Amino acid sequence: QQLLQAKVFSDYAALWHRMFSDDFPKDQRRFVMIDGNGSGFGNHVHGAISAFLLGLVSGRVVLGLGSVGEIFQPAGDLDWRKTLPAEADMSSKTFMQVGGYQDMGGGGPGSEFYELLACGNLQNNSLFGDAQVLRITSNQYFGTLIINNPIYRQFFKQTFGRDVFGPVFRYFLKPRDDLAERVKNLKQTVFKDHYVVGIHLRQEYIRTRPAPIARDIMAKCAEMALPDSNAKIFLATDSHSDAEAIVAMYGDRILRGDGSREMDLLLLLECDDLVVTVGSTFSDVAYGVNSMLPLKATEVLQCVRDVTMQPCYFFYKQGIGKASCFPKDTFSSELYDNPIF
Repeated sequence: QQLLQAKVFSDYAALWHRMFSDDFPKDQRRFVMIDGNGSGFGNHVHGAISAFLLGLVSGRVVLGLGSVGEIFQPAGDLDWRKTLPAEADMSSKTFMQVGGYQDMGGGGPGSEFYELLACGNLQNNSLFGDAQVLRITSNQYFGTLIINNPIYRQFFKQTFGRDVFGPVFRYFLKPRDDLAERVKNLKQTVFKDHYVVGIHLRQEYIRTRPAPIARDIMAKCAEMALPDSNAKIFLATDSHSDAEAIVAMYGDRILRGDGSREMDLLLLLECDDLVVTVGSTFSDVAYGVNSMLPLKATEVLQCVRDVTMQPCYFFYKQGIGKASCFPKDTFSSELYDNPIF
């Protein structure tokens, strides 16, 4: 699969460079642009990776990833930070709002787009038409629909198996150089040579469950993952009271960063294991980037190891059953029960 992935990325890079070359017909250039819609950073990353998946199968260059550039930069020479060429036909932009997956098929925001993503040909369709610039405002990981689209499912399955998010992220994105240097220094001074289990505790989501029980379950998850007495727990949270409670439980076994959003995320990426908040897209990025199976405290207050490293896989099941190309009895279909995610 690594060879197949290398070939897919190499072909896409060649397309990218051809499209920006002087001899490529300017009126044949095609772009995808992602605009964040005020949602959290994790949501913006979800939209960006979805855009790259759309670009891979539709032959479009991806530009403009909004706030993603605050923490990440291009991993190679495909510079998605480029601005749209001045000669691009701005009048041909197609605006599409991707709302919640529950809107799919119900006539809600983005429902027509969902149908296309799940069932349609993303290179030739009436919805995109001849639009030179496809602008998408997204706060969801709609990539799951593209991955399981019957037209592209075999391609993704052969190329990536069940892990699409991580390899695509690592090909297109890496931490900004200045932040990578800060991470290196913090890792040396804070993590040192310890085995580290990271906890990402999102206050907004933890409060929707029985608290402080859920918080304590997450802490116990991390404790169970510690291999020996020298191992440490890195805590990233936006809740001061929960942080105090966990520090009181584990004392000097708890490690903290500098409290910034970027360092919390990038240090979580350096952890050997992760305990994450169910429903947090920030958590999704923390484990998805490194293709890691995280520990989660479920709503029935159990500590479980997840079965997939793909973000928002549960949204796939909410949306795919409403797409016209899937059997109505989706619960019994092979495609529904065994998604690639």
